[in-house]
Amino acid sequence: MDLHTPLHPTIAIIGVCLVWYGFLFFGRPEQPIIGPDSQSYLNFFSFRSAGYPAFLNIITLSMVTWVQPLLAAVSLAYLSQQTYLLTKSIIAPLLLIILIIANYRFNSYHYSVFTESIYMSILMLIMGSWIRYSIKRNLMNLVVTSILIGLAITIRPAAIFLVPLLIVLFSLRTERHSGKKHLGAKTLFMVALIPALILVAFERTFSYYWHDKNTTSLLGRHLFAKAALIGENQGESSDVYENALNKEFEAVRTFIRNAPEFSVKNRFVAEYEVCIQYECSAELGLEAGSTEARNAAIERIARYPIDYMQLAFFNFRSFWTIYSPDSKNASQSINQYL
Repeated sequence: MDLHTPLHPTIAIIGVCLVWYGFLFFGRPEQPIIGPDSQSYLNFFSFRSAGYPAFLNIITLSMVTWVQPLLAAVSLAYLSQQTYLLTKSIIAPLLLIILIIANYRFNSYHYSVFTESIYMSILMLIMGSWIRYSIKRNLMNLVVTSILIGLAITIRPAAIFLVPLLIVLFSLRTERHSGKKHLGAKTLFMVALIPALILVAFERTFSYYWHDKNTTSLLGRHLFAKAALIGENQGESSDVYENALNKEFEAVRTFIRNAPEFSVKNRFVAEYEVCIQYECSAELGLEAGSTEARNAAIERIARYPIDYMQLAFFNFRSFWTIYSPDSKNASQSINQYL
């Protein structure tokens, strides 16, 4: 905390985050929630990045239900504090806190053996760190942000999109600091990139040799599952994966399409996406992570781009919708539909 920061807003922010952590801590289950793909992290499958399996190995499984909420609370407090320093208003950070802690799905992730909780915590730290850099532009803030980006990528490779975005933002900030001695664009670029690249290179090298040079990607599984939930049945195909996307998952698409309300549809979209990545495809003798599955998925997504964008928007909307899928009303709707 900066020496000139007023104590009252800081105490309020920390206090609210502590209360939130208290609710999460005392409401935690006895054991962490294990989902269909949790074993792939616990056993460090070849298509997983090493970051989250390493985290689980450090804290042990029994500590997940209180360590992940703690990291989330600390990250939220940091982001909220930096938001206050930027806006000079307590309203902005409090609104930010309310929006995040009221998100049921975000809260539920903290008890689960999934990457979502720690990934979102690191994203909050990245956002807070960038705000801090925009307020006080120095080399250390830039290096810290780059390290956080590298950690995010080792948890979920999709975080790679943060690298070019932050380089652009840092460059824009440099342009605005006129009349001051500051890092040149090339130096800034290297400082922003090198710490993240070192972390990612270390993780990739570790994974490569841990799995005897036989690492794979999860991208194909994700694409295949999403492709299975979009489009229409185009009839018989000579390609086994294209044929499965056309015919075998048509019943799933119809089942989800006919869902009577959002809570029901959201529940089954989430469950079937995971199932198609693993069990549902395996039962059909398909390997969702294969090159053939990925190619068939890409072709189908290219054929139905609007459907794919609608599915992406639905998933985004469901993440930020404040409701509990385990509530009495939601459970009744789901049971009635079944």
